[in-house]
Amino acid sequence: MIDLLPARRWKDAPLLHVARDFLKPHIEEIQDALKERAFSEDLETFQRLRAQIDESRQEAWSSLRVRAYLNESDMKEFVVESS
Repeated sequence: MIDLLPARRWKDAPLLHVARDFLKPHIEEIQDALKERAFSEDLETFQRLRAQIDESRQEAWSSLRVRAYLNESDMKEFVVESS
């Protein structure tokens, strides 16, 4: 599982970089999907992207949650938190 504590975050950096590189080409599609509906694991975009990830790698992310909030400009942003 990924650990977001600063003292241990370095060990998960390679996995985070792989995730970033995988998601980067899909960011616009993800944003468009989230403009239309609140996030749900039932979202078609989520299901399609998740199907491309090996199940053994999915477990590493099980301790993370994404929370939406409005920034100072009333724009929706997301924060990743450990559960």
